[in-house]
Amino acid sequence: MPLLEDIRMMRQRGLDDSAVVQQLKERGASPKDIADALGQEKIRKAVTEETEAEGLQPSISTQENAPVPAEYSEQTQEAYAPEAQYAQADYSQDYSQQVGSDNISEIAEQIAEEKITPIVKSLDILKDFKELSEEKIKQFDRRVERIEKIIDQIQVSIIKKMGENSEVLQNLKKDLAMTQDAFVKVVEKKTPAKKEE
Repeated sequence: MPLLEDIRMMRQRGLDDSAVVQQLKERGASPKDIADALGQEKIRKAVTEETEAEGLQPSISTQENAPVPAEYSEQTQEAYAPEAQYAQADYSQDYSQQVGSDNISEIAEQIAEEKITPIVKSLDILKDFKELSEEKIKQFDRRVERIEKIIDQIQVSIIKKMGENSEVLQNLKKDLAMTQDAFVKVVEKKTPAKKEE
């Protein structure tokens, strides 16, 4: 398992889980593979610490590239009690599931956060745009209302002027008629009647 070996080397350099995950991601490892490798590394570390604490020799599975002894055969494997084998398997499986689920949830949170961050930024930009556009729309509404008031005033002024012009025209018509009548009367008086010859 190259990931497991990489994790061991990173641990020897003193890197923590988040730094290890980040470097493995940069190398192109999938989150599932990273979580599995971290879980296996933690299990092996826990088993190694337990065996060292009890004064036992580390198991073959925890030793790196350990050769399988020649004496080891199927017969010796069958000699072990099945309950002991199941108990050991259950223990490592439970621990693996616990560690794996913790790592998986951490990785899932990181991935979700990475995916959500651009969306949140876009939503913030949209929110700012909405606020600016609402203010601009309110300004345009106020301007349109002022323009409508001005147009109404102009219409009223035009109607008044037309009414005044109509009155002026009526007065002019009367004055012209009166002037015409007066002119006709003056002309009739000044012009002598033609004598019949």
